[in-house]
Amino acid sequence: MRHLITDILIVGSGGAGMRAAVEASCFGDVIVVTKGFAGVDGATVTAQADIAVESGYCRETLSLEGDPDDSMDIFAEDMLREGEYLGDEKIVSEYVCKSGDEVRYLSQKGVKLRGLVKNPGHSYPRGVWVSGVELCKALKKDVLSRSNVKICEHTLLMDIVIEEGRAAGAICFDFIEGTAFLISAGSVVVCSGGAMGLYPYITAPDGLTGDGMAAAFRAGAQLVDMEFPMFLPYSILNPKIVRGVTFTHDLAMTLDSRALNREGARFMDKWDPIRMEHTTRDINAAAAGYEIFEGRGSSDGGVYLSLAHIPNNIIEYSAKWFPETIAEWKCGGFDLKKYLPDLSRDAIETIPACHFWNGGIKINAEGETSIPGLYAGGEGTGSLHGANRISGNGVGQALVWGAIAGRSAGKCSKKLGRPNISANKAKMMLQEKSEMIRGKGKEDPVQINRELRSMSWECIGLVRTQERLDKFGKYLEQVKQQLMEQRVRSECARANRDWLLMIQNQNLYEIARAVHSAATERKESRGAHFRYDYKKPDDKNWTQNIFLRLKGDEIIVSSSAANNYKGRTPSLRKREYGTKGA
Repeated sequence: MRHLITDILIVGSGGAGMRAAVEASCFGDVIVVTKGFAGVDGATVTAQADIAVESGYCRETLSLEGDPDDSMDIFAEDMLREGEYLGDEKIVSEYVCKSGDEVRYLSQKGVKLRGLVKNPGHSYPRGVWVSGVELCKALKKDVLSRSNVKICEHTLLMDIVIEEGRAAGAICFDFIEGTAFLISAGSVVVCSGGAMGLYPYITAPDGLTGDGMAAAFRAGAQLVDMEFPMFLPYSILNPKIVRGVTFTHDLAMTLDSRALNREGARFMDKWDPIRMEHTTRDINAAAAGYEIFEGRGSSDGGVYLSLAHIPNNIIEYSAKWFPETIAEWKCGGFDLKKYLPDLSRDAIETIPACHFWNGGIKINAEGETSIPGLYAGGEGTGSLHGANRISGNGVGQALVWGAIAGRSAGKCSKKLGRPNISANKAKMMLQEKSEMIRGKGKEDPVQINRELRSMSWECIGLVRTQERLDKFGKYLEQVKQQLMEQRVRSECARANRDWLLMIQNQNLYEIARAVHSAATERKESRGAHFRYDYKKPDDKNWTQNIFLRLKGDEIIVSSSAANNYKGRTPSLRKREYGTKGA
């Protein structure tokens, strides 16, 4: 029986996980588990985007062309307003005060700051452009320089171990060896990202299947704001070879683009007649979803993005002044001109693809969860974004709360010490988990996964209705039975992808249940949650966060007023959803 012991266990090796490892290493021995390669697995490395920093800080400290009229308070107000006032103001304030220091840390580690942009939802230019590849290389180098940090690659979190009311480690699965093993730890930090893999159209890597959120949920931690997975509008739908690439969203935000339905009609004037296609992502995504729901989408179920009204020489020239990471029509090292149609003549077929997880594990400003000894940071935690994340706060969240959670977990481990898990109990836990993945049933895990993603898109995706939610609730009962009857097609233990998929299916099922429960409870439309049968936001009754916890196998749903301690709340509105600024 394999049993590792450490002071701090960190799950995930993206931006949040590596920042947590750096900070936690100041307090004791650290083990980082990641189901891919450290610094390459996860969403951070794919980022070709910006980190939001207060504009005055950009000017004074980062030597960028920031605006001195900006302030931390204005930045916080922008985040709260565009998150529909569901963000926890203490957590928002912590973020806006610390994101600049994290960018300065990156710069000191050699990451190039490639310019400053103003994005929708922000009152001032705050988006510091960086390369996700450079960022992850710098963080990994810092982690590897610390002799007390051990990295376990190709290792998947199965469950968090609770001993005497505290998080005491985790049961993990070594994908290469095909064996489960135990890591006991003085504290645990979950930094394993979102659950975009619940949907068929995504911009993130396939491996983001909500493993940390699901494990924390099963262990007893609260989840919050799970009804708000974020869909990025104008992601490429066709051609399939570049499906999910986000370059066209950047194109839409940079140029005077036009979103069209299959009739060639522009539809954003019905949703935000002032900002139009340059509105925030939640409104753009809901508008596209509405057109698709009403039968006005493209043949493959998307909408169109057109630049054909812009003279060709302006389109060609724009490629030279785009931000460096997408200049000359390149994205992620690929020349997209080889794949896209002639933009001076043809529209691009696009779709809102799942891009980010706004909600997740409930944390406080110290990264603490509702379970002693369990911390969380980065994407997959709730309370920062509320109903919608504005651009630049994804990678920033990973860095700020990875660092905070790592420090807090280190202090906790010093205080509580390493847990004492007996050999007999460890053996019993491992046997139980090993039995779960024997795979002697009749259900194909690949087919379960495909059907779950398809049904999630239809019922808890862009557009929700009570009829669809009821249909999905019945479907989840079917999935529950299927998961107990999954089969493995190969008896080979080493690198068996069926075993990996069986574990991920269980996690996606837990996440789907959580999204379904929260979406059913919220009878209004707000941010990334659009109910066709409740099109208006209900500020009087629903400026509240929805919390979920497990009691046995039952999800307990509760809600409470958002923590806006300065009293910043929306004025009561009678508008239809999406007409901000009208």
